[in-house]
Amino acid sequence: MWGTRILETVQTARLLRANVGHPQGSSVTAKGSSNVYRGRMPLRLVRYQQSQQSHFVTFSCYRCLALLKAPAMRNLVVAALEQTRRRFSFRVYGFVVMPEHVHLLVSEPERALLANAIQSLKIAVAKRSAVAREFVEIESEWAARKRERAAGRLGPAIKLPC
Repeated sequence: MWGTRILETVQTARLLRANVGHPQGSSVTAKGSSNVYRGRMPLRLVRYQQSQQSHFVTFSCYRCLALLKAPAMRNLVVAALEQTRRRFSFRVYGFVVMPEHVHLLVSEPERALLANAIQSLKIAVAKRSAVAREFVEIESEWAARKRERAAGRLGPAIKLPC
């Protein structure tokens, strides 16, 4: 099975290098970018941007953690997606927010590359989620202290000088 997939990948790469099946008028990579990728990116990665086609995009949370499990976090992603959609003027045909990843079916933005729009979406979600998590942690700490005070395990919040 894996051998077949590798063979298909190699054949696809050869076809792409020969520019077969490549939509006319589209750029394979952004202007001025290099085809050298470091880390876990596959070699000879080809991106079809500015092809006026729809794109299926998937991205996951850090280390595939279930950071989007809470309804508040999922709503945060939806709100950020709407803000990004308006800012970059693209259509969202469908999306699914799973506990550890997001699937998007979108058109190409009118104002920038799709990569820039997705980057903006991820940054917006990261910033908002950091604030939301901090608020939840503060609120849960406050609630825990309130419960302990009610149970009589903690003294009053403020000691009065008497």
